[in-house]
Amino acid sequence: MALAPSRRARDRRVCHVFQRARDGEIWTSARAAAARDGDADGDGDADGDGDADAPRGVAPAARTRDVNGPRHRVQASPSSSPSSSRGFVIPPSRAAADEKKSKSKSKSISSSTRDDEDGRDAARSIAADRAASLAAAAVASASLAEARLDPNAAESNRLTRVAEALIAGGRPADALLVLHRALALTPRCLDAIAKKGMCHQALGSHQDAYDAYAAVLAVEPTHALALRAVGALYQAHGFLSEAAGAFKSALRSDPADRPTIERLAATLTDLGTRTKLLGSPNAAIEYYREASAVDGGYAPAFYNLGVVLSETNRHAEAMACYELAIKKLAGDVVGAIDAYEQCLRVNPNHALGRGNISIALSEHATAVKASGDVHLAIRGYERALTFDPNAAEATYNLGVAQAEVGEIDRAIIAYEHTLRLKPNCAEAWNNLGVLHRERNNVERAVECYNRAIAIAPAFAQPLNNVGVVYTTQGNAGAALEALQRAIAADPSYAVAHNNLGVLLRDTGDVPEALASYAECERCSPDHRNATQNYLLSLNYVHPGESAVVSDAHARWGARFQEIAGEALPRRRFARSDLGAGRERVGGALRRRRENSDARGARFIGLTRRDADSDSDADADSDSDADYSDDVDDADDAEARDALLSGRALSPRRRLVVGYVSSDLYTHSVSYFAFAPFRDHDPSRVELFVYSTTPREDAQSTRLRDAVAAARGTWRDCAAMSESELAETIRGDRVDVLVELTGHTANNKLGTMALRPAPVQATWIGYPNSTGLTSIDYRLTDAICDPLDTTQSFVEKLVRLPGCFLSYTPSAEAPPVAPAPCMTAGFVTFGCFNALAKVTPRVRKVWGRLLAAVPNSRLVVKAKPFLCPTIRARFLTQMLSEGVESWRIDLSPLTNGTTHHLSMYGMMDVALDTFPYAGTTTTCEAMWMGVPVLTMIGGCHAHNVGASLVEAVGLSEECATRTEDEYVAKGTALASDFERLAATRAGLRRRMRDGPMCDGRAFMGRVEDAYVEMFEKWCGENRADAEEEEEGRAAAAAAAGGVGGGVGGGGGANGAAATTRKAEGKDENETSSCSSQDTVRDEDPARSGGD
Repeated sequence: MALAPSRRARDRRVCHVFQRARDGEIWTSARAAAARDGDADGDGDADGDGDADAPRGVAPAARTRDVNGPRHRVQASPSSSPSSSRGFVIPPSRAAADEKKSKSKSKSISSSTRDDEDGRDAARSIAADRAASLAAAAVASASLAEARLDPNAAESNRLTRVAEALIAGGRPADALLVLHRALALTPRCLDAIAKKGMCHQALGSHQDAYDAYAAVLAVEPTHALALRAVGALYQAHGFLSEAAGAFKSALRSDPADRPTIERLAATLTDLGTRTKLLGSPNAAIEYYREASAVDGGYAPAFYNLGVVLSETNRHAEAMACYELAIKKLAGDVVGAIDAYEQCLRVNPNHALGRGNISIALSEHATAVKASGDVHLAIRGYERALTFDPNAAEATYNLGVAQAEVGEIDRAIIAYEHTLRLKPNCAEAWNNLGVLHRERNNVERAVECYNRAIAIAPAFAQPLNNVGVVYTTQGNAGAALEALQRAIAADPSYAVAHNNLGVLLRDTGDVPEALASYAECERCSPDHRNATQNYLLSLNYVHPGESAVVSDAHARWGARFQEIAGEALPRRRFARSDLGAGRERVGGALRRRRENSDARGARFIGLTRRDADSDSDADADSDSDADYSDDVDDADDAEARDALLSGRALSPRRRLVVGYVSSDLYTHSVSYFAFAPFRDHDPSRVELFVYSTTPREDAQSTRLRDAVAAARGTWRDCAAMSESELAETIRGDRVDVLVELTGHTANNKLGTMALRPAPVQATWIGYPNSTGLTSIDYRLTDAICDPLDTTQSFVEKLVRLPGCFLSYTPSAEAPPVAPAPCMTAGFVTFGCFNALAKVTPRVRKVWGRLLAAVPNSRLVVKAKPFLCPTIRARFLTQMLSEGVESWRIDLSPLTNGTTHHLSMYGMMDVALDTFPYAGTTTTCEAMWMGVPVLTMIGGCHAHNVGASLVEAVGLSEECATRTEDEYVAKGTALASDFERLAATRAGLRRRMRDGPMCDGRAFMGRVEDAYVEMFEKWCGENRADAEEEEEGRAAAAAAAGGVGGGVGGGGGANGAAATTRKAEGKDENETSSCSSQDTVRDEDPARSGGD
């Protein structure tokens, strides 16, 4: 039997070939048939090594289909006139006559294609060697009669089967060697001879292939494999009538052989096309009809028949043929579009044609969008809608594409139109909700999500999305139900597991939150949000000095840094291409950077987890080895010359400092960002702020204005990828880059891993190590991280004099209220920290304190207290510590900063948490006149409160070291109402006039630290360069040459690139970042939904 390609290979290689004539469009199919049998280039190569699948479009919810394969347009070429075949060897006279006839006709038709020229050359070669072919056949005939008596038949058969496997594996040369061994044992084995022909055919030796097939057919004229193969040779070389005869004979031997049926239909179709071009439309019609009878599913036969019938004014029959062709074209979108266009040229108002071309254009646009060209896809959907404005599928997909490119208003219009056409489209309701959430229209978003859920109760995406909204609102009960339903609908839905972890963390159930994050990672091992949420949550339940916390951060950083190292070349001066000599450095380094795109694919996927797809593309080993050698000598010389002579190595100039943050809105970090944005000395520092804030507000405007007043530059970077942001920072020639977010929401640690600046630091936004070796320093102080700390960091600690933070109070803060104890007659303790920080140990100590202060009360404010279940659970927990519910007031979050701050008027003494202390809440409480009772511990997170109370002079009254001291000092504060009142009256003034709010003096100390960091980097790079230069000179001298100049190898990255064990390990964030968990907000349904 012939070695036919697999069904999958045939299917994916269907390639309908079109041919345009002056008066119509004719579909030729010789190459299409060849492609189906594994001959993509039409040269008779039937080795079955199919092409790769064409890119698949994203299947939209409307079940739109995608392109099934490529389409090629070729010029018709009558390489020989139609003729019937009298055998399997073409007589030379017949070939010459056909060639002459074809040439005479070609003057009135377009010229031949290269394939047809090759076909004629090969045909002449075959005819010229006819005698040799017949001789070979005779030899074979004489010997084949003895085959059945050969004792070596079993081994020959085995070798033939091995050869067949090699052919199927695309190794015809190896198969030919095996077949020679088989034929040496049994020279008369027909199957082995036929497969020998297949090998020659696959290797391009068509004459040898023909000889082998002729030898088989001389003995067994009905041998199906040889008939099919010789038919393919005839077809490939333009002898269509002979090919049709061979295929018909093959079908008589094997009537059900599908590849032969398809080949015959294609050959007859091409005969029809040739005949039409030669001026015989009626004969062409007969060929097309015969082809459609042979293969009722062969669309080109119906399509071309319709063309000829239309040209002969038989329009009704033509329309029927077009409709049949369209039905057969399922899966070939491009071919279908051409068929529809031809149909509409005959009848522009054909309703079915207009509707179907709209669907096909929408499907094609979906395939284009999947290839990455979203803007071109938008134009495709818009064109589809010109044929059918009420096509719900095209309208929906248009909305998806517009949303992806940020055309939110247009996308909303598209989804709303979709829902008018198709009110029960759950995907459109979900996506419309996502866009309304983006526009901060939360009520409308929830309504849309719930409409989607009502239509499809097991649709995980809207369940997840409404759960996120309820989480942010504090409606924990509804959020829990929605997220659990999302996970029940799709247990592998990683986003929902992550968001469930955020909810559980917010409600104080941190161990269960950690389990949810771990489950998210199990479902999606590279899910960055869950991993970083896990790291953040460890700070709530483990002492910061615990190796569990520090090791987890270090492991994450090492893995993440490794991926970043694959993304860009590891250059010695990767941190140094930023100075005045950057133009010269850039040329040397840019050539390296341009070759790193493939390596970057995987890194960008991991650093943008909100995208819907990620890449695991790894760089090949050769490329990786090349980059590991740093910069080539020539580039290195250019780079070093620029760096050593340019401003990059001159610290006595204005330092370029950049800050990266996603929290530049009404967020805890923003109150500590004002000082660096507002109070830098413009004569010492050139300031850049890179805002990656997703949704800005009035606080954002105030921060922006502060940067402008300081003569700095504010860049909106929220839409940038992390690699794009890194390039922007490089372009600004930043010397010291400081990130303010850590492992909290929307962070840009991926940018930091790419090291866009020579010196990099982390500050303010996270209470622990980032784990990244590309971040050189952590800004802290001697109270948060004392010299004898046992906490470990990857970064080197820089201890600022005094407190490591400068606080700028809200402009919306109300006046300080009188001490409530003076009118109530009892003391009220309070805490507004995140509920996750109120650990069982904290509740136990609070219970002891309230027991020691009779009649005292406790007010606790937290977002989840909007949920009655969470309120009841907390009261029950406190009751177990001996505190009756009537002594406790619980409040959810309040609207507006003013209202929030006014609630401090309800408390006399604020109670800090541990081991994760408050930061913003501590500053707010003291600004509102409330002293904060805090505890010193073994890690940064534990000690932030102690640093803050020290800065305002309350350390003696409020800083404690043990639980007993915490209770004792709390009792002492509560026992002296007059003292509480006096402290309250003067605390705001003490803060305002003290070091905590003196931003200018504070930033002077910070600037000193930046200069020291940069000077150290400069010195290390200068020393490394000089040392290497000496080594190069010595090596040159030893080799008998002349010592080199400035430009030799590269210097080391400096101390900032090495992993460090420093004197501490954070447990606490330096600002209240409970809202900072990386919540995966809405999850839009893509084209086609899930």
